[in-house]
Amino acid sequence: MTGRKVEFLDNYWVRLPEKFPRIIAVRRLKSLAKAAPGDRLVAALLRGDRAGALQVLGAPGSAVFLERLISGGTTERLSALLYERLCQLELAEAATGQVLSTGASLLDTLRALATRTYTLFATYDELFVKLYDELGEFQKQILWIKGPVLGRTLYAKPHFRFSVDFDLLVEPGAIDRVAERLQSGGFAIDWSDPGECHQLGTGPVGSLADLRISPSAEFEPINNISLQMSGWPHVELKCDPWNRGLKAATTERIFAGAEELVWRGRRFLYPSTVDHLLIELVHFHKHGFDGWHWLYDIHLLASKLTETPGRWQQLVERCRLEDELAASAWAGLELARETLGSPVPPEVTSALAPADAGLWGKVFTYTVSTDFLWNRTSLPMLLLNAAFLGDRARKTKVLRQCLCPSREFLSRYYGGGKQVGFWTQRLYLLAHWVVLLLPGGLARRTLGRLIWRTPS
Repeated sequence: MTGRKVEFLDNYWVRLPEKFPRIIAVRRLKSLAKAAPGDRLVAALLRGDRAGALQVLGAPGSAVFLERLISGGTTERLSALLYERLCQLELAEAATGQVLSTGASLLDTLRALATRTYTLFATYDELFVKLYDELGEFQKQILWIKGPVLGRTLYAKPHFRFSVDFDLLVEPGAIDRVAERLQSGGFAIDWSDPGECHQLGTGPVGSLADLRISPSAEFEPINNISLQMSGWPHVELKCDPWNRGLKAATTERIFAGAEELVWRGRRFLYPSTVDHLLIELVHFHKHGFDGWHWLYDIHLLASKLTETPGRWQQLVERCRLEDELAASAWAGLELARETLGSPVPPEVTSALAPADAGLWGKVFTYTVSTDFLWNRTSLPMLLLNAAFLGDRARKTKVLRQCLCPSREFLSRYYGGGKQVGFWTQRLYLLAHWVVLLLPGGLARRTLGRLIWRTPS
């Protein structure tokens, strides 16, 4: 870590979310003054900046950018909050003057989105409580994270932060029993989408035991489980707070430091403000720093953190303990401070700034995939991850283990657990190297089709 002044915006290249899986796109995030009108309007509304919002609403041609922002879905989860801010700042008339291609004004469009969000929240709130009741016996082993709990703790009204799924951080030793309980209640694990099950097509799937087969004990036991049932949002089970591939060093401490929320007579556990802020920062980085709802979550968590002396130092110390968090924390906090005026102390971002602020650092630090998953991310990307995202010694050790895995692993992963002879083992090792070398999508469409069955 360094105390040098380093600028994130307009300097570092960022990998965009993979909306088109076969294309990797990068860009440099622009400072607010250079951003598109739609982004400047959202930032102004979230800051409560009436003059800044009026400047956008009064500019000719802004409607095109505003419509693009809305149609892209980036504002939907905050639509009720944005609509209220328009009204509070007395901007309804100006927003009425911005007519979209649908023929509706910006004000009417946001009003319709806000109404829809409020209605959906009422439905999801009932499901939120039902899910708690279904998992009541596991509540000490579950932390509710991100949107569903932040909307109920930090936002003025819970529907101001709409969430389309329920994210649960589960103690690793309890995740099998939690998944079984949900399945007995009608949920089904989604094995059919590589976005929900990263091992699909690059390894055996169909049971939680299959997902646990790993060439190194340093990897998370299970990266992610997505369960679905008709009429419900997805339920995402995670057994690691950072959900990046390698085990976190502080999972037990995060559970020990959990806080309690009382909602409709039920008591939920959720991470402390410091831990929740780090979870949001890591997730924001994973999605290419693209999502106003995550950025505003970070702003509210940073504001809450400032209320208690010493909390920012705790965040810095946790990033020093797990140094792969520092790059995510620095960039997300810089973006929140520059865009929303978040009260982040300059000494905090100075302490978290990347050591490599040269050309290669600016090109690779945020274009490298944050996922350190041997069967999803190509070997070159894993090496770049180790070089630029911290924890280099540990990641190098894990990659050596991946290159020379045990015979038992090869048998279970490639041979269905059958005993293998000398030449069969060499064949499996060759297949293993191919999976390790290739990006997951390419391995899935080639070798994966020959070795592993896709569940129906």
